[in-house]
Amino acid sequence: MLLWSVGRDASAEGKVLQAMQARQRSDAAEMWRLAREGLAMAPEHPRLLLAAGEAAVTEGNQASTGAARFAWYIRAADHYDAAARARPFLAQALRESALARDWSGRPAEALPVHLRAIARDPDQARGYEYLGLHFWRLGRSEEAERLLRLARRFRGSMLAGEFLERIKQDRLQGVPRGETF
Repeated sequence: MLLWSVGRDASAEGKVLQAMQARQRSDAAEMWRLAREGLAMAPEHPRLLLAAGEAAVTEGNQASTGAARFAWYIRAADHYDAAARARPFLAQALRESALARDWSGRPAEALPVHLRAIARDPDQARGYEYLGLHFWRLGRSEEAERLLRLARRFRGSMLAGEFLERIKQDRLQGVPRGETF
């Protein structure tokens, strides 16, 4: 059974590996192309869906106009959602989908996805960090600060310290809440 599964997914896994190598080279366009090629062979392959989502976010970050950026973020959310459907307990897919929804200007859609991601993996800092950033973007810095402080208590906290400092600086400078995100 295992050999059959590995053999069946070998081509798709090869595309995942190539896409990750493109990521290492910071070549988002190539990563996107490889992920899409892999998805043509295996449309529900979770690692390819994650790679496509990541490439779409990177392409969105590099887009020159707001409309193009939002379109890429929507594509990213769609790929992350598909990865979560393919692997229902993949909290990473839910976290990234929620963040992409926030970036594409859809915070009302993002909140329940943030909460599902935390429910799937309550001991992972990244879910609390992303939810904290969600609230900060909405101008709710008190909730953001509480969640970011909580995130620092868990493994994998990478953003909390930086954004807690930004919240502190915003307060000192009288900047409206969430305006520097």
